[in-house]
Amino acid sequence: MSAVLGIAQQTISALQPDDQVIDVTPEPSEDEPSKALVPQAGGVLVPPPPPPMEVVSSEHHEEDVVYDYDYVRKTLFHLIEKGNEALDHLLPLAKESESPRSFEVMHMLLKTTSEMARDLLGLHNSMNDIQAGQEKPKNDGNVTNIQNNTAVFVGTTTELQRIARQALLDKGE
Repeated sequence: MSAVLGIAQQTISALQPDDQVIDVTPEPSEDEPSKALVPQAGGVLVPPPPPPMEVVSSEHHEEDVVYDYDYVRKTLFHLIEKGNEALDHLLPLAKESESPRSFEVMHMLLKTTSEMARDLLGLHNSMNDIQAGQEKPKNDGNVTNIQNNTAVFVGTTTELQRIARQALLDKGE
C-alpha cells in the first residue's frame, strides 16, 4: 500500500502547472445515486446513508415461506457439510502439530457445526408451526395463578430441631 502511495506522490509531484489532468472517474448516472463521500463533524468523510428499502408485500405468502424454507434448509445442509469436511482436514493437522491453537480452532468449528445442526432442527419446528397455523401464545393480560409450596424457617437450628422433635412426638401419640 505504501508503494502505491509513493508512486502516486511521485506522479503528482512530477506534474507541471500547465499539464492537463484527465479525470477518469465515471460520472454517476441518473439511475445510480452518487457515491461521493459526505463530510461529517471533525472533517471525517463518510459515505452517504443508503436509500430506504421499499417493502414489497407478497400475494403468495405460502409459496414464499416454502421457498425460503427450502433455501435456508439447503444452505444449512451445505454449511454443515463444509464444516464436516473442514473437520476431516483439520483433525490430522491438529494431531500432527499438537498446537493448542489448532485444537481451539477445531473446537470452535465443532461447536459451530453442531449449532448449525441445531438450527436445522429449529427450522423444521418453525416450519411445522407455520404449516399448522399455530402462533406462540401472547401475554394478553390474563393472570395465571401460581402456587408456591416453599416454606422458609427463620430461626436457629436449635429452634428448628426442637420444633421437629415436638412434631414427631405429637405424631407418635
